[in-house]
Amino acid sequence: MNPINKIMLNAARRNDWPTVQDCLAYGAYILAKDNNDDGVATWFAYHNNTQAVLALARQDASIITQTDTHGNSVTTWLAYYNNTVAILLLAKISPELVDIPDDIYDCSSKLLIDNGNIGTVILLATINNKIRENTAIITEAISLKNTMFIGMLLAAGFKKPQNFKTSMNKANLSLAG
Repeated sequence: MNPINKIMLNAARRNDWPTVQDCLAYGAYILAKDNNDDGVATWFAYHNNTQAVLALARQDASIITQTDTHGNSVTTWLAYYNNTVAILLLAKISPELVDIPDDIYDCSSKLLIDNGNIGTVILLATINNKIRENTAIITEAISLKNTMFIGMLLAAGFKKPQNFKTSMNKANLSLAG
């Protein structure tokens, strides 16, 4: 591995944004990954460092798609910390990349639903209409037995899963009334 990339990745692991900036200025590769397959952006997202993640995304929006050793994406880490502002700002930088599936949560919107951030999910869908097509989002709201979330998602045009009625019945839920 290029020594400057190694210094940069170690700095990101320590949440040292000034050192990473210096490394990038000296030619470090923004998409470099360490031996564990962790990248700079995922380390900063892990540390919930909004400033660093946004600055990196402005330099190369594809960093949003980076995943760590465990398959967590940048936006998944930010959703884990309920950092809805950072996720919405990333969506402005690159709408098509902000809610990509990952190996753990399917997408950051599903984790946002788990954390009660229905408004953020609906805002993301206004920025990237494809989010409405992900049936896992309504399925997650059903698993939480949250009829208010389900109703809001349906009203916002989110796609129902094929087994919507069956899932609602199994969960003893109804939207009538």
